[in-house]
Amino acid sequence: MKKIIENVISFPNGAETSRFFGAVSSMHMAVRKNEPAVQEHEFIYHVLYSVSGAGLFRLHQSVVPHSIQAYGADIQEGFILDYVSYTLQYLGYDFKKLSKGETSKEIIWNEVAASIEKNIPVLFKVSGTIQWNLVCGYDENMVAYGLDAKDHYTSKHIHNLVKPEGYLDNGYFYDSKWYDSLEYVLICNQSTKTITFKSALIRMCSIIENHLVNGLNAHILCLKNDDVYFANKTDDYLMNLYGYIDSILGYLMECSHHVSEAFGAVWKKHVDNPNVNPKLQDVFSTLDGVISNTQGTIHKHWGYKPESGIAKYMLLKTKEYRDILLSYFYSIVEDDQNALNLIRQSIDLIDDGYFDTSV
Repeated sequence: MKKIIENVISFPNGAETSRFFGAVSSMHMAVRKNEPAVQEHEFIYHVLYSVSGAGLFRLHQSVVPHSIQAYGADIQEGFILDYVSYTLQYLGYDFKKLSKGETSKEIIWNEVAASIEKNIPVLFKVSGTIQWNLVCGYDENMVAYGLDAKDHYTSKHIHNLVKPEGYLDNGYFYDSKWYDSLEYVLICNQSTKTITFKSALIRMCSIIENHLVNGLNAHILCLKNDDVYFANKTDDYLMNLYGYIDSILGYLMECSHHVSEAFGAVWKKHVDNPNVNPKLQDVFSTLDGVISNTQGTIHKHWGYKPESGIAKYMLLKTKEYRDILLSYFYSIVEDDQNALNLIRQSIDLIDDGYFDTSV
């Protein structure tokens, strides 16, 4: 017996760095039987990145460890505990989580095969990494077929890819040793949507409010210390602190891109209530611009060139540069507050029972 779901769109696409949201978007398009279109995939990704809370994770909380670098949605499970389940519920799926060690290989395989027979690809979390694969087929020899992130446009997102046995001409991987690399699978089934668009936006407001109340985390606030504090800091300390600041700003660039696109490119076009649509579209257009301001702020950071030509991290010894870095965060906080006010305005224009038609 062999069954392969053909023509599932590969992931990530464009500026999609998250393996999880990429895999979920591809799975959902296969279930909806969408033609494999990159823009459609990106639109679904924008929405899921936003409503899940991943795009609103502003890293203001004091619990964020200084040692973590290269922030991204796929390492957030420790900070946003329900983003996986909320994402699937928002799309209208319930799911079973089957973990290696808790469930036998044979039982997991039978569940995977049953899902493929229903034309629902299986979300496959690779152990010990941020990697998510999408199993799209199986055969009688317990060989799994599917998609990973091997075709991402930038090598930094695939350098640590856990490789399968090989690839078919259509780009799908094949792997008989899939169980060796498995952490868990999510077996999804279509269900009735329960999360309304209004409730999703209310949740978004709650997340943003929480970040604004908590304020900037302790590592960012290190920048407020005076020159005496920094005078005897080692190069390693300065490099780590600068790397932390830089990674946060880079991550907020990603957040800004996806959330602004969700409001301006996706939801603005899909809201279909004729009684509120014109007003709501105006609010969403304004939201798009406000959220996009963060991108301009971070471009200033990336474009800042020290006159002396020394490494940027060494500039942390100067109050002038520390104040510049702090000003970026304060600008983003101001944009967050303005975005929060606009999202609250939009909530008043949406019917209680309206479900997001963009996904």
